[in-house]
Amino acid sequence: MFGEQIKKMSKHSNYIKELDGIRALAALMVMFGHYFTTHKLEGNTINNLLQQVFSFSQAGVTIFFILSGFLITRILINTKDHKDYFKYFYMRRLLRIFPLYYLFLILYYFALPLLLHQNYASFNQQIWYWLYLQNISDTFVLGASGPAHFWSLAVEEQFYLFWPIIIFLIPNKKIGKLAIATFLLANILRIIMLFQGYKVYYFTFARMDELAMGALLAYLFMYKPKLLKSHHLLIAFIVSLTLMIAVRIAMPGNNILWIQAIKYPLISIPALFFIAYIISTKKNTILHHILNTNFLKQSGRISYGLYVFHPLCFLLVDHYFSDTYKPLHFTLAFGSTFIISFLSFNYFETRFTKLKSRYNYQA
Repeated sequence: MFGEQIKKMSKHSNYIKELDGIRALAALMVMFGHYFTTHKLEGNTINNLLQQVFSFSQAGVTIFFILSGFLITRILINTKDHKDYFKYFYMRRLLRIFPLYYLFLILYYFALPLLLHQNYASFNQQIWYWLYLQNISDTFVLGASGPAHFWSLAVEEQFYLFWPIIIFLIPNKKIGKLAIATFLLANILRIIMLFQGYKVYYFTFARMDELAMGALLAYLFMYKPKLLKSHHLLIAFIVSLTLMIAVRIAMPGNNILWIQAIKYPLISIPALFFIAYIISTKKNTILHHILNTNFLKQSGRISYGLYVFHPLCFLLVDHYFSDTYKPLHFTLAFGSTFIISFLSFNYFETRFTKLKSRYNYQA
């Protein structure tokens, strides 16, 4: 979920600063959704309205997936002729993702039980998370116990075990077809698994269509930019978003299999058109100005930490301030998440990301 760009590789690899703002919006969507799912507001009308609004919060993870597919695929295409293509890609990704991931697992498994006076998870429950296999356990109910939101990190890491190999082996001109085929395969597999009673939400091969959509966008952005006409993309975004909202309001049932089957493309297609519009249009729209506000830019920089830490911060605030006045409770929950994420980014994560300079690609 949390791809990065390599600057100064080619004219197609220029830093797109608006994507930091989009990344921030995705993180905020996830945070708001998780918070208001468990913290109901008084008043049926307000609460029901918020539940409808934040039922779309899972689109935040979808946006992360599409962004990651877009950014990582661009990097892979641009660097596939480099002699250390695989080594540099995996080392850069390891330095960005692993340190915070494993730090959080240490805190979650060994510090949190002390703070909350809870039992420690057993080795058999933990091992899935240490090996990035928790989403497999969640799909097939194999007994993993850990930070539930880490399923999406497992999906990304599993996807990027094989995606660089495929990109390396096929001609660039076929990457668009590859992305479309991957999108179709994921949707077919998802339908089959749904009707077999499996939880497709967590399974890599049933969610890789969103990463593939980002890959398709990278291919079009680099090789078919004339197809990305901003006014067409804006119209497509508005139409697809309206359709998604209409279907969600008219048929909210999560237990209806065919709704479960179609809801993923219903969510991901508007997200794709929105990102495509942002990267393809001139930088003078209201949306671009909003995405370039300092708050969103800075939040985008620490979005990995926001995603990782927010459930822990919410849980600790619940534990120690359960009777707090609701606006103050909200402020403590979100404020602590931002503070810890800021400290993590500046004093922990950057110690490792600076090491990525040893693995810089040459133009």
